[in-house]
Amino acid sequence: MVILMDMTLCRVNKNNGVATEERKLPMRREREFESVYEMDKFLDRLTRLHYPGKEINATYQTIKISQVKELQKLMDETGAWSNHTFDNGNFSQQRCVPISYHLQKETKELTEALEKFFQSPTLLNKTDAEKEFSDCFILLLDAGNKFGLSAREMIYNAFDKLEINRKRKWGKPDEHGVVEHIREQE
Repeated sequence: MVILMDMTLCRVNKNNGVATEERKLPMRREREFESVYEMDKFLDRLTRLHYPGKEINATYQTIKISQVKELQKLMDETGAWSNHTFDNGNFSQQRCVPISYHLQKETKELTEALEKFFQSPTLLNKTDAEKEFSDCFILLLDAGNKFGLSAREMIYNAFDKLEINRKRKWGKPDEHGVVEHIREQE
């Protein structure tokens, strides 16, 4: 498993236990662990040895290495097939733009398939929606691959974006149920 940590360093007042000083640590640590137990030992040792008298608040996500490798394999195979089929065997970074346009078309088809399924939840309609999810996923991976991202980078970037979204304020749903974050005036 891989651990990603975004850490905040706090100086804790020993009299009242209140954090008096806080700063984001200027690093992102990435480590591989065999088990959650090993991960916990590492976090404890990091706190005691490197930051005595201070408290570390670490937010982290764990990702199984095998899952990242499997996703990377899918990206590599999709990229090779895409290069061969659409680029005459040549890699082209600029292809990520047409792929993103294709992705827009596929997301529209996904929306239609989902609406159809929820109007008539049959096995056939469910299978059609699943295929549309797969089309979108393959195109997203291929565009990321062409752009130069690895599976691991896409996963880490998604976790980073999730943290940003968690801190945002969100508006009310529109007529389609879409909820967007409230954009601050600059």
